[in-house]
Amino acid sequence: MYENISKYVISFFSKHQVINEDPLIYQYGFMITLSYFISSIAILVIGLLLNSLISAFIYIFLFDKLREYAGGYHARSYLECSLLFITLFIVCVVASNIIPYLCLFIISSSLLLLSTNYIPTYHPNKKANDSLTYRTSKIAFNRFVIVMLSSILLYFINPSISSQMNIVIIEILILIRIQFYLNQKKEVNQ
Repeated sequence: MYENISKYVISFFSKHQVINEDPLIYQYGFMITLSYFISSIAILVIGLLLNSLISAFIYIFLFDKLREYAGGYHARSYLECSLLFITLFIVCVVASNIIPYLCLFIISSSLLLLSTNYIPTYHPNKKANDSLTYRTSKIAFNRFVIVMLSSILLYFINPSISSQMNIVIIEILILIRIQFYLNQKKEVNQ
C-alpha cells in the first residue's frame, strides 16, 4: 500500500520535473514518512477514542526520540511496523492503568541497567563505526535517564502519564533486545 502510493506521488513529481534526481531515493523517503504519518494519526485517533489524547502525543514523541539513538527492532514491512507501533501504544495505555507505577519504574530501571551493553542496537543493514556507536550510546542512555527522572517528577502531577513513560522505556528496551537477538542469530547463520 505505502509503496504504491509512494510510487504514484514520486512519479507525479518526476513527470512535472519537481524531482530531478534518483526517484527511488525520494520514494523510499516518502514511504518512511507516509508510514510514520499514518501510524501517528492512527495512534492519535485511538488515543482520542480511549480518552488518552495527551498520552498519544507523549507516546509518539517519546517513542521517536528514544528510538532515534537507541535503535531496536525493525519490522519486515511498513505495515508490520505500523501495526506494531499502534499495538504497543494500546498496550502502554492499558498497562498503565493496571500495573502500579513503582513496579513499572523498577522494571524500566532494571532493564535499562541490564541493557547498557546493547544500546544502540541497529538493524544489520545500518553500519556504524565505533566512535559513532559510543556517541549514540551516550546520547541514548542520557535520554532514557532524562525520561525516567521526568517520570518521577511527573508522578506527582499525573501518575498515569508517568507510568506510560516507563512503559515506553520498557517497550523500547525489549525491542532493542529483540533486534540484538536477531542480529546475533543472523551472524551465526552466516
